[in-house]
Amino acid sequence: MSGDWIATARQLAHGWLGWSPALFWAATPVDLRAALDAWAAAHGLTPRQQPLDGAALAALMARHPD
Repeated sequence: MSGDWIATARQLAHGWLGWSPALFWAATPVDLRAALDAWAAAHGLTPRQQPLDGAALAALMARHPD
């Protein structure tokens, strides 16, 4: 994992979720994602999008071949 990702994750966990450093370091990436999804839903934000399936990815690549 890059340091930039970790710094961003720490900022989200501390600033948005109010997690302590100990809680952040004990959590898994799945824990953090679940907590952020719950926070977003509680604040009326759109849930995260589902990953593209193979057909959607192929269509996107066909539209933007570069």
